[in-house]
Amino acid sequence: MKLALKDLPLCNSFSQLGEDFFARVSPSPFRKPARLVHYNPRAGELLDLHPQQQEQDLVDVLSGNRLLPGSDPIAMLYAGHQFGHYVPQLGDGRAIMLGETRNTTGQAWEI
Repeated sequence: MKLALKDLPLCNSFSQLGEDFFARVSPSPFRKPARLVHYNPRAGELLDLHPQQQEQDLVDVLSGNRLLPGSDPIAMLYAGHQFGHYVPQLGDGRAIMLGETRNTTGQAWEI
């Protein structure tokens, strides 16, 4: 079954870990995004997205102008070495995760 972007079943298991592991954030909207620059159809297949996905929906969601139903945006904490020393908390560390979904084969994907 192929889905529209707005119908992806989303959850966020990382938000159940406790607030020591992430920061709740909202995407910063990109004002007046002109168009979708590239869409990877293979990635869409992995998410069970319908191949005729509506470009405007993708633009709105991926530019931070609209959240998907069930989205729980967070940025995860990360650790690593900085200036020769291990640092257990370097910051939120990556792009905003809007949520997680599972495809029909049971594979989990982060968006």
